Amino acid sequence: MRTLKSSGLLVLAAVTALVGSSLPMIGAMPGQASLSSTVSAAPAATASAGTLTLRTTSSAGIVEWAGQTQTFREKTQCQIIQDPGQPDLLTLEGRVGGAAGTAGFRNGDIGVYEFDAEGNGADNAAQCFRVDADSFIGDETLVLRLGQDAVDEFGDLVATTVTIAAFRNSKSGAVSVDLVRSDGTVVDGSPVSWNGGKPGSQIPTPTYTGAFTEIRLTADSGSFSLRGAQFALASEADAVFCADGQAGDTFTNDAGVKVTYLGDVSSAGCDPFGIRLTGDEDAKVWFIKPLDVNPNAQFIFEVPWDTVGWPALTPGSELPQALIDFEESVPPNEIEMPYCPDFLFDGTGALVGLGANPNPADVAALEALDMIPDVTGDLRTDGTQFACIGDRSGSVEKSVGADGYDVGLTDLIYLIGDARMSLK
Repeated sequence: MRTLKSSGLLVLAAVTALVGSSLPMIGAMPGQASLSSTVSAAPAATASAGTLTLRTTSSAGIVEWAGQTQTFREKTQCQIIQDPGQPDLLTLEGRVGGAAGTAGFRNGDIGVYEFDAEGNGADNAAQCFRVDADSFIGDETLVLRLGQDAVDEFGDLVATTVTIAAFRNSKSGAVSVDLVRSDGTVVDGSPVSWNGGKPGSQIPTPTYTGAFTEIRLTADSGSFSLRGAQFALASEADAVFCADGQAGDTFTNDAGVKVTYLGDVSSAGCDPFGIRLTGDEDAKVWFIKPLDVNPNAQFIFEVPWDTVGWPALTPGSELPQALIDFEESVPPNEIEMPYCPDFLFDGTGALVGLGANPNPADVAALEALDMIPDVTGDLRTDGTQFACIGDRSGSVEKSVGADGYDVGLTDLIYLIGDARMSLK
């Protein structure tokens, strides 16, 4: 075991060299959930989150994603009503002349239910299975919005593509298409029009591509009904690791924190997974990965902490502690990180972790250092949870006279485990 003391108790005698060194209407409109962060993240990459599909039968609408199912049916006067206890995967909303309304459903067709000025069913409300231009109040719009339960480890999902199944209710017509991003920005999509064709036949439509959370279909002329849609969803991860089945991926955020994926203990392969690397007002580093993918994944972080005030150079001076919270409990369980054991270094002294074919004794030794006991059925505690400091380096930013120095401090940190965690 290395003789360096814990990260918060590095005495001045050991630091003197360091200081001089370098180093339908279904549910309400969901809010935009995101990690609370004071560190701006780099532009997000996207990791596939599967396909969300909307389909209809003669008696019901069905939305499916990630093993979840949402169903809705016809209410009195053919407004949409959601079946009790259903997740909110897709919100359907009707609008008339820009005013909020409700979606309608009848015999497998989705449209817009229109109210009159007094809030009652309008004269053409019986046509609620259609989306009409020039209706009782104005042009009708059908809105499909990702619901509040379309989320994963990183927050709300986005759609990267959507295709719709729209069917003619008039000999000719035109539909304008708007895509709405998570920040509310509206992007015009390619409009759809038709002239002729068999009544009730499907209207050819393109696949719309972007990064959006909502699609709006407005009847500019004529009339159509919707019977289905298919969204390719993506997670707004900062990066995707192991996309090619190999370790070695790295990502650096805007704060200069770098994470490198070393691979899994005792495994030459890995499954792709997204990661987030950001920070908040309480934690310099907040790292998140899916808990149920590669639970024994190993990482190295290079963390340039904010400049720290260094007290007057007298015996007993200490560096700040580096703490880790695996977020397995509330309130937080902050654990001081020790220095790393010898078996995590190679012959040159580089911090490399455990390889694909590690010494069984080293694996056992690492498991013995597990910081969080396993709890049956709790993914947050699966595998070995361990973090340690492999190296500390620093540089004097400026002298502050008799009060000491401002020091730039950088830690090299090893982590193994289901890494929903924070470094402080």
